[in-house]
Amino acid sequence: MAKITAAAIQFTANEDKKRNIDIVMGHIDKASSQGAELIVLPEVFNCYTYQEIMVENAETIPGYTTDILAKKAKEKGIYIIFGIYEKANDNKAYNSSVAVGPDGKVLDTYSKTHLFDINVPGSITYLESSHVTPGQKITNVNINNIKCGMAVCYDLRFPELFRTMALNGALMFVMPCAFTHATGRVQWDPLLKARAIENQTFIIAANQIGKNPSGIISHGNSMIIDPWGRVVAQAAKDDNVIIAELDLKTLETIRSEMELYKQRRTDLYTLTTNQF
Repeated sequence: MAKITAAAIQFTANEDKKRNIDIVMGHIDKASSQGAELIVLPEVFNCYTYQEIMVENAETIPGYTTDILAKKAKEKGIYIIFGIYEKANDNKAYNSSVAVGPDGKVLDTYSKTHLFDINVPGSITYLESSHVTPGQKITNVNINNIKCGMAVCYDLRFPELFRTMALNGALMFVMPCAFTHATGRVQWDPLLKARAIENQTFIIAANQIGKNPSGIISHGNSMIIDPWGRVVAQAAKDDNVIIAELDLKTLETIRSEMELYKQRRTDLYTLTTNQF
């Protein structure tokens, strides 16, 4: 089994694409200099503000932001996964995660399938579906010969998505996020650990932090978690980079000691799979 050194970048994005990309480039250089082979950026990292402005600034893939990060990935010989709004029809966008590789090409994309429609009185109201079209496929991307399941933020609340990716070979989940503080202060940690433990996989979750121009406050606390639910790296409460070496032997040992997959009662239930 392989090892891979992974990093998650945490920062506060706004509507200024150049500013956001410049900040991230500095963090990528830092993480790469520390040996990171895979770097995960937050959700909508290049433009995070009012939804109408985000849709106006949505891009094609490949496109402006993807091309810049693909060039950086090739320059550093690394994998980068990041979240952006992707152009869709009907004046909407997809909330997409993009993986680029050391050859400078797009390896795969995933569009968020579960949209953040929430109304917590006195705390937060947000209707992502008013501006975003949900994705229609599940995606495992090959990162250095390791299958990685791709998800985005609110997807974290839907365990069937993660189990489906794991049953189709995912050993790691990679998640660009802008998980809000209103819900994240109670639910971020347990949800991430649950998805890792129940699927016996690593998770790399890169979250935004702080208040964006629309007033939404992201929770931060970006994490890298192992298949036993242990936090192997966690971000401080500011803009920063976390990094950890992930040894797939750990996963192999955990799965051999507690054989969850062999104990699945397929006679009692059936999981449907989508396109891989």
